[in-house]
Amino acid sequence: MADMRAFQDAVTSRATGGPDGPARDLAESLAARTAVLLEGLSDLAAIVALAARRGRDLAAGGVCVVPMGGAMSVGRYAGLLGPTGLGLRDRTL
Repeated sequence: MADMRAFQDAVTSRATGGPDGPARDLAESLAARTAVLLEGLSDLAAIVALAARRGRDLAAGGVCVVPMGGAMSVGRYAGLLGPTGLGLRDRTL
């Protein structure tokens, strides 16, 4: 979970103008394939709790769950994580 938190922080930093390298490196080390974009932290907590209740390890499955800090950020995050960015498949909830 610590690596996933580091990835979330790196993506947020990149989305607000920070460097690309840390997010890219962490995506590779996590073997990330899919990004689930969520509006905020309460959505993140709900998804993490649901996954735990169902015995799912999202990170082990290559799923990165990323809170965007508001729905208006979806374009920025989709561009950062999607085909023109880190190359992850994105799923907006």
